[in-house]
Order: sequence, then C-alpha cells, then structure tokens
Amino acid sequence: MIRKKFLKDIIKVSVSNGIRLLASFLTGILLPILFSVENYGFYKLFILYTSFAGLLHFGFIDGIYLKYGGNNYSELDKKEFSNYTKMLIIIEVLMSLISLILVLNLMEGDRQIVFIYWSINLLFINIVSYYQIISQITSRFNEFALRNIIYAIFISISICLIYIFKIDDYKFLLLCIVIINLIMLIWYSITYKDISPKLLNCFKFDFGSFKKIFKLGFPLIIANFISNLILSFSRQFVDWFYDIETFAHFSYAFSLMSLTNVFIIAVGTVIYPTLKKIKLSKLMNYYNKSISIILALVFLAIALFFPLSIFIVRFLPSYSNSLPILRIIFPSLSMSASIQIVKLNYFKSLQNNKDYLKSGFATLIISLILNFLAFYFFGTLESIAISSVIAYFIWYIITEIFFLKRVKMKESLKNLIYIIINTILFYLISIFFNDILGMILYILFTTIIIIFFFRKIITNQIFKLRKSN
Repeated sequence: MIRKKFLKDIIKVSVSNGIRLLASFLTGILLPILFSVENYGFYKLFILYTSFAGLLHFGFIDGIYLKYGGNNYSELDKKEFSNYTKMLIIIEVLMSLISLILVLNLMEGDRQIVFIYWSINLLFINIVSYYQIISQITSRFNEFALRNIIYAIFISISICLIYIFKIDDYKFLLLCIVIINLIMLIWYSITYKDISPKLLNCFKFDFGSFKKIFKLGFPLIIANFISNLILSFSRQFVDWFYDIETFAHFSYAFSLMSLTNVFIIAVGTVIYPTLKKIKLSKLMNYYNKSISIILALVFLAIALFFPLSIFIVRFLPSYSNSLPILRIIFPSLSMSASIQIVKLNYFKSLQNNKDYLKSGFATLIISLILNFLAFYFFGTLESIAISSVIAYFIWYIITEIFFLKRVKMKESLKNLIYIIINTILFYLISIFFNDILGMILYILFTTIIIIFFFRKIITNQIFKLRKSN
C-alpha cells in the first residue's frame, strides 16, 4: 500500500515538475538567446544566491519538517501552527528589512539592484517554503503539484513577454519572479487559512515551543547550508574571481545540468514522509537498493548531454565554451542526486543530522582547498569544474562511511564501482565520438552495465510488478 501511494505521489510531483521543466527549458535554453551575456549573468547571480535565502529562517521550517513529517493535516494543532506562521512572518520581515539596509549601504550598481530584489524575494519565498513543507509533511501532493504547474505557467509567460517585447533587461525578469512568489504566497495563505494569521488575533508567544522547533531544525539548516555551498561553491568561486560574462558562461553549464533534475526533485520531495512511516528495523534494508536505482536512472538521464551539445553548437554558439564545463560536471549529477534524494532523507529519518553536518563540513573544507589549488596552479574554468566533481565524489564517499555500520559493505562498494565505471565511460564516449553516435553508444553501454551490476534488483522489481498485476 505504501509502495503504491509512494509511486502515485512521485508521478503527481513528476508531472507537475515536468510542466515546470518548460519554465526551466525557457530560462535555461531560450533566455541566453534573448538576453545579453551580461544580463544573463546578473540573472544567474540572483538565482545562485536565492538558493541561500532559506538560511534566514534559522532552521524554523526544518524543525517543523522534522517534527511533524508523516502526520496527516487533520492531526495538526491549527492554533499552534497559526502561531508558527506568525513567528515565521515576523522573522522574515525583520530579515528582509535588515538585508535591504545592508544592501543599500554596502553595495552599488547592478549588484545592488540584484540584491535589492533578493532581499524582497526572501520574505516571500521563505513563507511559501513553509507552506510547501506543510503540503509535503502531510502528503498533500495534489496542492503541491498544482502550485508547481501554476508557477511554471507564470514564469513561462514572463519569458514569452521578454521574447515578444524584446526586453534585454534582467531587472524585468527579477521583478516578475518577485511578483509570482507574492502571488503564490497569497494563494497558499488562502488555502491554509486555518493556520494563516488573522489580523485581529493576538500573537501567543510560546518560547518553549519555538525553542524546541529551532533547536530541532538548526543542525539541519546548517547542514543544508553547507550542502548548498558544496553544490554551488565552484560558481561562487567564479563569481568572486572572474567577471560577470565568465560567470554567465560557467553558470550556463550548471543550468543545463539542472534540466535533468525533474525526476530527482520529485523523488526527493516524496521520500521523507514515506520513510517516516517505515519501521526503523526495516528502513536500512532499502538503503543500498535505493542508491542503486537512483544511480541507474541518473546515468541514463546523463545521455541528455549529447542533444544539449548539438543544441548549443547550432543555436547558441556564443555559449559553446560552456560545453567543456558541461562535459566535466555532468557525471557529478549521479553523486549529488544520490546524496540529496537518499542519503539526506536517511540521515533525517534516522535523526542523525549531526553526522550529515559533519560530512558536509569536511567536504566543504576539501572543496575550498581543491578550488583554490585549481585556481592557483591552473586558473582555468575547466580545472575549477574538475575540482567540483572531485569534491562531489569525496562527499559521496564520506556520507557512505557513516552508513557502513548499518548496511552491507559489498553492495555499497558495488555502487561506488558503478559510479567510477560509468563516469569514465561517459568521458571517453563524449570526447572521442560525435554527439549522435556518442548518444547511441552511451545509452547502449550504460544499459549493459546497469544490467550487469543491478540485474537482481531489476529481476525482483519485474517479478513484483507481475505479481501485483
């Protein structure tokens, strides 16, 4: 029963994310055509630092996520959650105002404009994230999926307006994003009106209750912050030491890689409330199999590199120097996906956030050293991209070490060998063969390797499907 609901929820979120992929396609593929390299660079700068805006709720949302994950919405204390909502609004209004004051006094030019929009946007997206967490922990994925679709439609309309009116100005798109997030916030507050604050109601400050939420969520928000740093550090490094045009080209490669994230995001959204319902004694039995399935799916998705390469050469020749970067970083998607989807959710389900924090912090230090060494000795974007992939690989190994006491070493080692073999295969084929032949050969050999490594898992899944039918 849990498996069927899990698959249905994944399908719901995948469909909505599939529609949201349209917006990602337009911003990732069409926007670089419509914008100058400089305007595209400032847009990507906004997107890069928006991923860190969640740090400014200080773990409050994460604490709710951890404490109430797996509950039904009817089980939630509405008065208590109404106070949680008010508390979060107070925090975010203060953070937005403080950020605006700092930006107006410490920055100038286009960077000041970018971070003014960022400061306003953080208020909306953090409260929207809170409502999204409510949808996720209570498994109300219909609401979550619908809003994903509406968000994608609004973003797509914004890109179409840029195309129709030939607007080459990142500020217009940033304004659209802020307005869209405001609309989503209003919609969510109406949907969840029984936990949204009423103006006439007084605010009951329960220090003990709030303290528990912050205490529970703070280690996770720090761990997530470190994870975001690891995932984006190479782009930040390029932002610090190179001009905005170079940053635009480097970020473009990561934007293309993110187009393969639709299924990854869907599984990651659904998996935690599902894991919370599984008994601890059975939980670790699914670990290695889950990693294997994610690795197999992601390495098949990596075949998208070849059509993306054709598209860039034909339609975006000004970004063709992003291709070597894209080739280098694409296999790292397998490692980041397994960490974000499986490992992170297992750390949370086992209430082992401190170990996740330790693994992330160790990887961040290593990533910092690798990036500086690459910059100092080589000074090329390719060397920085390589250091990023090495950091992902080290992160995967470090997180795996924390689970070796609970899982089979043999299966864990098999997954690691599979990553190495398929990564080498991708590099060899993408370098020595043209895109069409390369894609055919890559899919063929990857399928053979998947069957060789994971034939037992594939056979068991086919048997279960036949039995259920």
